[in-house]
Amino acid sequence: MGILVADERRRVTLPVDAVKRYGQKFVAIETDKGILLKPLPRDPVKALEAEGRKIPKGVTIDAMKKEISKEALKYL
Repeated sequence: MGILVADERRRVTLPVDAVKRYGQKFVAIETDKGILLKPLPRDPVKALEAEGRKIPKGVTIDAMKKEISKEALKYL
């Protein structure tokens, strides 16, 4: 993608090919290595359905909550 430069109003312009590929909406995530731009899905419902299909059969919401809590505690 190359080097991006912020203008005097702190705006960064993305190359046209990046916008065509990923869309116009991004979330900026600060990491220990810098800033990560993550594109938002063009169709969030479709993206959520795809994620839901990845959950193994028979896994309950309670089991997922416990696993998420256990993983989150590792970062405290």
